[in-house]
Amino acid sequence: MALKKCRECRNEVSPKAETCPHCGIKLKERVWLGCLLFIAVLSAPFFPGFSLGVGVVLVASILAHLYVPPLRLGMGKFLRVSSDRPIRRVMKLMGFGFIAALLIFASVGTYSMQRRSDEAASQQAADDAVRAQADEAAKAQVLRLVDKAKTALAEGKLDGAVQALDEASKVKRARNRGLIVDLQASIKNSIDPAWVRHLLIGLPAAEFEAFRVEGQTPKSFSLGYAILTDRVVMTAKTQLETAAIERAENKKKADEKAAAEKLAEAAKAEAERLAAVRKADERKKAEAAAIQAAKPALEVESFEWSAGEYGNRFLKGVVVNNTGKSYRYASVQFNLYDASGAQVGSAIANVNNLEPHGKWKFEASVLQDTATKARLIGVNGY
Repeated sequence: MALKKCRECRNEVSPKAETCPHCGIKLKERVWLGCLLFIAVLSAPFFPGFSLGVGVVLVASILAHLYVPPLRLGMGKFLRVSSDRPIRRVMKLMGFGFIAALLIFASVGTYSMQRRSDEAASQQAADDAVRAQADEAAKAQVLRLVDKAKTALAEGKLDGAVQALDEASKVKRARNRGLIVDLQASIKNSIDPAWVRHLLIGLPAAEFEAFRVEGQTPKSFSLGYAILTDRVVMTAKTQLETAAIERAENKKKADEKAAAEKLAEAAKAEAERLAAVRKADERKKAEAAAIQAAKPALEVESFEWSAGEYGNRFLKGVVVNNTGKSYRYASVQFNLYDASGAQVGSAIANVNNLEPHGKWKFEASVLQDTATKARLIGVNGY
């Protein structure tokens, strides 16, 4: 049986041997150790405890092999290193040391990053809490000042209300500034001529006349506080004439617009009526054309028996040309029958140059004295 060389000490051993008798290294590959180290490297960012444990065990194994003689042989077998090949042994130990250092540093770095992230989250939460507290304090301060301004308005102290609102508008981080803006707008609008004139123009006619003649305050002038309502009334009295002129102009424009809309509606109705009439005429023309198209080109309108001056008999009638073309030659034919129903002959009449849509009064001679009945055979032409 051929021998093979040990990959560690390079001595010849039996191919069936599981361990080398010279260096004690297991001859079969230890795949699980490589897989374990590979998994530990990949999992370092996600499971740093596992990677750190593997790195520490690997460092302890290397140190035990180097500095603890009783464990040197066992750790050498575990790490698959042999003292018979010093260069290979050093290279393997350096490789294991590098992997162990990589695992330890990666795990420590992950722990450090997690700690910094936790500290940043804690700091952010603390900052948010401080900001929320400041926001609540600012909100409460604004509410207090707005209530103070409302109280001042209710007591008729306009200057005190304005001062409280100015102080409230200087409060930072207040999320309820709408309360300040609404109250300031009411105070400002109460003496704004344009805003008050707009109110006057929008009043119903009865309320406007009642305010103009009797001085009755409209409901829309009320701003919730008597002092503001009085200011609106005083301002409105100075805008009465201007508002009356604008109301008259607006009414005139509205009347003109209504008249124009009425005329437009009448014109639209007339247009719809004319369209309906045209549509009815077109429908009638289409029906007449359809009826005309259904008629034969040459049609016998009517015929009857007639007797001549000398006792001779005729079949007289009218042939109508229902087309728009002329016929150079046209003829009408009848079969003649006696009283028993037997055919006794025929009668024919013809004409030249039958005009478009023209009528031809024909006379077909009946030469058979026994003929008492006639049946139209056809009308032909070209």
